[in-house]
Order: sequence, then C-alpha cells, then structure tokens
Amino acid sequence: MVSTPLGSKLRLRTRHHEGRETGSPGGVQKQQQQQQQQQQQQQEQQEQEQQEQEQQEQEQQEEQRQQQGTITITRTRTTRRTTTTTRTIITRRTTTTTRTRTRKRKKTKKKKNNNNKKQVLLGAAGLWLASSQLRWWLAPADQGSEAAFVGSNKDGSHPVLRVARTSGGRAASTGRLGRRATAPVLYDMPVSNNGARVRLIAYAKGLDASALVIELPSALGGLKSEEYKALNPQGKMPMMKLPSGQAIYESDTIARYVVDAFSDVGPSFVPGTVEARAMDNLIARLHDVYVAAIQGAMYKAAPPFGTFQSRWEALAKLRKQVRVINGLASEEGPYLTGADIGHSDAALFPTMVFMQHVLPKFMQPGWEFNAEEAFGPKLVRWWKFMTSGSVPAATKVFEEIDGALRKWDASGRWDSILYAGRQDTAERTIFNMIISKEIPSEIVYEDDRCLVFKDINPVAPVHMLVIPKRREGLSQLRHSTQDHEYILGHLLRVAGEQGKAALGDNGFRVVINDGADAGQSVFHLHVHVIGGRELTWPPG
Repeated sequence: MVSTPLGSKLRLRTRHHEGRETGSPGGVQKQQQQQQQQQQQQQEQQEQEQQEQEQQEQEQQEEQRQQQGTITITRTRTTRRTTTTTRTIITRRTTTTTRTRTRKRKKTKKKKNNNNKKQVLLGAAGLWLASSQLRWWLAPADQGSEAAFVGSNKDGSHPVLRVARTSGGRAASTGRLGRRATAPVLYDMPVSNNGARVRLIAYAKGLDASALVIELPSALGGLKSEEYKALNPQGKMPMMKLPSGQAIYESDTIARYVVDAFSDVGPSFVPGTVEARAMDNLIARLHDVYVAAIQGAMYKAAPPFGTFQSRWEALAKLRKQVRVINGLASEEGPYLTGADIGHSDAALFPTMVFMQHVLPKFMQPGWEFNAEEAFGPKLVRWWKFMTSGSVPAATKVFEEIDGALRKWDASGRWDSILYAGRQDTAERTIFNMIISKEIPSEIVYEDDRCLVFKDINPVAPVHMLVIPKRREGLSQLRHSTQDHEYILGHLLRVAGEQGKAALGDNGFRVVINDGADAGQSVFHLHVHVIGGRELTWPPG
C-alpha cells in the first residue's frame, strides 16, 4: 500500500474533526427551527384545551344551580358578574402565562442560538488546537535538549517526533493537548536500536503524532522509576502503553502490534509468499535471540553481555551470527527476504547501524575493518540499498541512531572499553611465543582461554604455569578490571584442577607475582602451581 503523506493526513483529519464537532451549519439551524415550531404548537394546543375545560366546568356549575331553584335574580346577576370577573381573570392569567411562556421560548431559542455559536467557536478552537499541536510535533527539536530526537532536518532535528522539555529538564505535558485520546504511547530513545525497529515501521506507515505518541522514559521518571516499572517490571525500553492502559514490552511484540493496528496504511511488513514469511520470521528471531541479546559487548562498560562474561567471546559470537543471517538473506533482494519489506528488515537494520559504527573500533592495531568480511556480501548489498535513500523510513532511523552514537563518541564512551579505546599495547613476551608455538614447551593442558605448561626453571617437582591466551592488558594483576573477572576465575579453576591431577591429595601452592620486586620476570599475567615437596611459610 502507498503511505499517505503527512499533509494529506492533516487535511483528512481536519475535515473529519469539522464534521464531528460542528456538522453542516445550514442543516443544524433548520433542524433547530423545526424543533422550536413543534414545541410552540404543542404549548398553544395545551393552553387552548385548558381554557375549554375551565369553561365547561363553569357551565356545568351554573346548570346545577338553576336546577335547584334556589338562586335569586340578584344572586344570578352576582354570579354572572362573578363568572364574568372570573373568566376575565382567567383570561388575563392565561394571557400572562402565554406571554411569559413566549418570552421563555424566545430566551430558550436565543440561548440555543448562543450555544450553537459557542459550539461553532469551540469547534474552530478545537481545530486550531489540533493544527497547533501538529505544528508543535512538526517543529524542530531543541538542539540543547538531551531529549531532542536527531532527525532528517538540516539542523539535526526530527521532522515529526519530538519530546518537549521544561526548564527544569523534565518532560513537559503540554504536548498532550492535541493528541488523540486513543493513541498508543511508545516510550523509547533515539539511540535504542530495539525501539528503532518500531519507529521504522511507524515512519514507513506515515503515522503522525495523532496516531502514535513517542515519549522518553524520563516522562515516567526513568527506566528504574516505580511508575515505569509498574508498567514494565523489566525496567527496559521500548515499552508501549496501549489506549486501554495495558502496557506491552519486548520490541518484536510492539512492532507486530503496530503492524496489526495500522494494517490499513502503508506497507504491510508481511512478505508476499509463505516461504518469504517463514524466512522473515526466522531472521527476526535469530536477530533477537543471538544478536540483540549480546549487542551490549559493543558499548557496555562491563560484563555480562547476555550469557557471556568475556567481551571478546561475545563479539566473536556476534560476528558469527551476523554471517548466519547473511546466509539466509535473499539473493534477489532488495529486502532481506525479497521484494517486500518485512519484520526482519525493521529488526536488523537499526542493529546494523550500531555494528557498522562500533565494530571498527574493536580492530587490533594495524588491522583495517572489512565490511564484507564482517557482515557477508548479501548483507553489504542490502545495507547499501537501505542507506541509499530508497527507504525514507530507514534514512530517518539511521540519522537518529548514528547521531546519538556520534554524541557517545564525543563524550568518550569507548575510551575505557577494552579492545576499543583501551588496547593492550605492551610488548610481546616469551609467553606470546609459547602460545603461538614459536617456542616449544611441555604443555600440560590447553583450552580456548588458557594454556598450562611446565616451568622451564622449576622450584619443586611439580611446577606449572597457567597463562591466559589473550593477555587483554593483564601484564600484571593490578591492571585487572571487571572485564577480566571471567579469565581470573577461569585461571584459578584450571590451576586447582591441574594441581589436583598432578598431586592428588597432597598439597600445593598457587602463586601470582605482581611486579619485579615481587619476583615477576615476565609481564604477562601467570599463575604458578607448585608442589611435590614440603613448602615453608612465609615463602623465601
């Protein structure tokens, strides 16, 4: 389906608003006049019936008195005078009542006319507020605000979505005046690639602020606030509050809600064939389970990264899973599953914005980043199409995320992150050559993380060295960080296992020397496992 331009949506919404609030002016006035005429006729008929009934009662009373024969001529004259007076009074009262009712009808009519004028004025005011609200949403975001969405305008603002800020820094609520009461609210931030899959769908469908409201989590006090966690106990974004008040979270769930709720506008995000739909679901699933789950290794200061404690291992897994997705991508394109854009495109594209910006930071010194090697040829071709301007929604998402990442660059976010800003620049040691098998050694044990070999200058019958295969800046124990917790624990576990394997129930000593004055001669962290003889304390 062809998405409706934002301006067309505004015109359609304005006409609908006019029809709902004011109706046709001529038709409304004619209907009111008919109602007033009917009411006036009913009142006059009731008054006439009341007068006739009173006259009949008086005539009946006179006939009864004449039949009794007790009424004298004088009394008859008096009665006639009284009757005449009574009739005169009744007539006057009736006339007065009629005039009073006529005045009331005129006042009521005047009041209704005034109400009609007020309705017209209120309708016009409503239209003005609605159009003002849309203009507010369309206004460029404040570049000085942290909440400003980085968008496709020349000044870096977003042309549709923005969050207002008060002088105190909290999200302002004035923007709600023109919003449709039934619009769902998405709580998200520009840098969020998971939330961006929802935004990409919304942009592609041409949804404006009257259909979907976007707020920062700070509007509810932040991700860890009680108000936010009452809606999403996970304390994560994105989250969407539905018109019913029910909150839903997890980006795939929210994305599918938007596709379903707005299925009548824009692209369907449902590929045209059964096989393409299956591949679309598979790629989206692989992204969520194996890529998004560990993407924190690219930017988080410390582990864990999903199920990984090692940043290096998480990044290696990330690259592997991206290559798996490359193998599933369509040969023909231009989208991941063929001719139609789908959920997989919306899911993977924002994450690719992250990867193409961040992964080159983790290259070893002297190495160059090769996109085709990192992502695969089909994903590189798809990436070029998505960023060519052929998909405006993707262009907006790219500008939002990339702009936020550049702010992270400026703030020095990666300066202290291992393998990115912080590299192991110390000189190679003899241990590096033993690991690479450049120098022979008597290896006792080896796995992906460490190597155990016999010390060439033993101080006891059993003397082994346990060393990490990747030094990761650990020339000395004092340089350890949270990034090293996994390897330090692994080294000690292996040391215990190898000591027990070599000495059984006999004791052994585990030693880590830190610094030259402590006996360290090779500046590549290593653990000594010593045993097979009686050891004294303190060591000499």
